[in-house]
Amino acid sequence: MKEIYNYEDGFGGEMAVIANHANIQLTTSDTIEGDSVTMQLSLSETKELIKSLKLAIKYAETN
Repeated sequence: MKEIYNYEDGFGGEMAVIANHANIQLTTSDTIEGDSVTMQLSLSETKELIKSLKLAIKYAETN
């Protein structure tokens, strides 16, 4: 079984996340320029990415 999550920023950026029991596929796209990047991450790699994003958010909020 898999779950699909989509996000659009309103400025041409889109992100799709497909999650299953073993990994996460993350695809980001620029609909204006036509660029697209896809990454497949293990669950442990995804946890590390989330940890890094939380640190970046904390830094941005305090500086």
